[in-house]
Amino acid sequence: MGFTTKDFEEKGLNHEQISYIMAERDKEKQADKAKIKSLESAISEKDNTITELNDTIKSFDGKDETLKDLQDKIANYEKSENDRKELEKQQQIESEIKNRFIAALGEQKFKHADIETGRFNAFKTALNDEKFKGKGDGEIFTEITN
Repeated sequence: MGFTTKDFEEKGLNHEQISYIMAERDKEKQADKAKIKSLESAISEKDNTITELNDTIKSFDGKDETLKDLQDKIANYEKSENDRKELEKQQQIESEIKNRFIAALGEQKFKHADIETGRFNAFKTALNDEKFKGKGDGEIFTEITN
């Protein structure tokens, strides 16, 4: 879920600030699209490999050892695919949290990237903290930075 220009205007941001936030988000979207395209290509390759291995198993001449090797390869490919899907899901969640953090940050800037990373990690942790349930992102950000 993202913010619209209207949402930012309602939060009191000016046009220049909104343009900057939207441009940064667009860069993230483009990077995410490139990652997705790369992952889709990897999926296609893995699907082809799985299909080839399944075809090989079907035409198998009966040697148990080779069959076991092929089954192990398929299991490894399937595990790799499941791991990749989980990683993609985690990256999506991370991206959504980053968008919320950027919106809560507003026009504030950090003097060093490590400080921003620390604040972002604290923000992520706070989102799962019972103490912050029902509070808005801005309130959470204010509390963790004080």
